[in-house]
Amino acid sequence: MKNDFVRRWLTVFLFILFIFSQSLLAGPVSAQESGRISALIMQVLVRMHIKVSFDTLHHIIRKLAHFSEYLLLAILVNHASSSKPLFLNRKLCVLVFGIAIPLCDETLQRFVPGRAGMFTDCLIDMSGYACGTVLYVLMSRIRAAFAKQ
Repeated sequence: MKNDFVRRWLTVFLFILFIFSQSLLAGPVSAQESGRISALIMQVLVRMHIKVSFDTLHHIIRKLAHFSEYLLLAILVNHASSSKPLFLNRKLCVLVFGIAIPLCDETLQRFVPGRAGMFTDCLIDMSGYACGTVLYVLMSRIRAAFAKQ
């Protein structure tokens, strides 16, 4: 049981390190990485005869990256907390991670050349986290309902 606790929380902290490592990329490097993904998606959209400007698509891709990172983080934190929270109780643990990590992440970006910590990005991060938490709770309830049958 202790190994399971360590493995789950280690996964959470490694993923947080991944999020922070992305925030530490200088602005041009970060833009280049998301630009590659945007270019690939743009090729698909062009083939489908869907018109969208590259800048608009690139902006959407960057915001979806924020949302999806935190959706996954929420699933990991909820999973780790379901076995044993790091402190006090599960709900408080999930809440603290959902507020503290986005705030730290956006604050960190303020000190990176070419990056800006933005409150709107913090809200997108927290929205992704909230959706990930809701998704985890729904999936847990569905799994529990099937286990009873």
